[in-house]
Amino acid sequence: MKPNNLVEMLDRTVKKHPNKDAFMWKEGGAYKRITYKDFWSRMMHAAAGFGYLGLKANDKVALLSNSNPMWGMTDFASASIGAVSVPIYPTLPSEQINYILNNADVKAIVVENEEQRQKVLNTHSNVEWIITMYPDNQSSYDEGELSFAQLLKYGKEHALPKWENQWRQINRDHLSTIIHTSGTTGMPKGVMLTHGNFLANIEGVQFWLIELLPEDLSLSYLPLSHVFERMAGHYMPLSVGTTMLMQKVLIPSKKTYKKSDQLF
Repeated sequence: MKPNNLVEMLDRTVKKHPNKDAFMWKEGGAYKRITYKDFWSRMMHAAAGFGYLGLKANDKVALLSNSNPMWGMTDFASASIGAVSVPIYPTLPSEQINYILNNADVKAIVVENEEQRQKVLNTHSNVEWIITMYPDNQSSYDEGELSFAQLLKYGKEHALPKWENQWRQINRDHLSTIIHTSGTTGMPKGVMLTHGNFLANIEGVQFWLIELLPEDLSLSYLPLSHVFERMAGHYMPLSVGTTMLMQKVLIPSKKTYKKSDQLF
């Protein structure tokens, strides 16, 4: 039986390869790792954290960050509660971010660091929550802001009832993400992709083009906000238990963000 949604796809991999490395990334000159089991656990807490903040099915959750494991946690966590992810290139300026946030009616956004947080604060959007992966020690948060570590803490303290039943009910026709075009011939257009759109691509590529195996290593190089990398460099390796090396992770100095917010 084929999985009905992307979360079920990941669940099957976690059950087959719980102690295998899902992600590897370089920090301080050495590689750090997170297993499939630990990735799933933190994703589950992130989902419960979103629920605690009041996010629900069909709400839009934006991502404004370079590639790192928290990007994937946010992606699957939002999908597991039926929410819709809206990836945004971290190189975009505030005015373009403002357009995407309003066009997609984004309710919450997860940003990488203080630089990206400031871009969001300079928009005129109706975003209710700003969640920062690597908060600056000098940052002073307003109402409606928290760190990613705090999001996980809320999730641990307020588990979602019947969470597994909730994501198992999501079918292939459910909207997964809205990815905006480059806008080269006008304003960017929000392209709506379902769980089934991604799963059909994964299944077709795995059968007809290239067979990834659990013992393989996969280099994730392009931005995850791009649909090609999202499918080929993110979902496809996760569907079979491949370990991903993340090339674009930018970990700030420990002097610039709170030690209490370190996740790994």
